[in-house]
Amino acid sequence: MNRVNGIAELRAQVAAWKRAAERVALVPTMGNLHAGHIRLVEEARR
Repeated sequence: MNRVNGIAELRAQVAAWKRAAERVALVPTMGNLHAGHIRLVEEARR
């Protein structure tokens, strides 16, 4: 899991993942993780 601060940092990170042919999923949390977020992460990994 990665945390980014700001749009420029996000764009740079996504570009790096794409260059490495990695998949990208976004699970917005508003700062608090709960079971529903974990389920979204699990789904994103499939």
